[in-house]
Amino acid sequence: MHNEDYSFDRRNRFGTDLTPANGPATISPIANLPMPRPLGITGWMAANASTRMMQTASVEAMHEQCRMLLTKTALENVALLSAMEAQFNATTPNGQERYRLIVDAYTVSTAMNLARW
Repeated sequence: MHNEDYSFDRRNRFGTDLTPANGPATISPIANLPMPRPLGITGWMAANASTRMMQTASVEAMHEQCRMLLTKTALENVALLSAMEAQFNATTPNGQERYRLIVDAYTVSTAMNLARW
């Protein structure tokens, strides 16, 4: 068997001894006891309300993440369509009005969908 010393160095980086003046601290055995759960209907209601609150917060956070992803995708799509509109306007200027209407229709309908979400 190995007889190793598992003591920790009680000095900071400047060499100052960090051991308390009245000796090393001891942990009370009470600190290791598990916290009792409240008994009865009040305890159950508190635990149930806490669980519901965490579930609601989780659902709201997921909803917000979905909204953010949808908005990001919509912005990327509108940017891509706008770039394509500019390219098509340069190559076939006679469709300029139609290209603008298509991109604007997509942009407006997407904005309305995001507002409802």
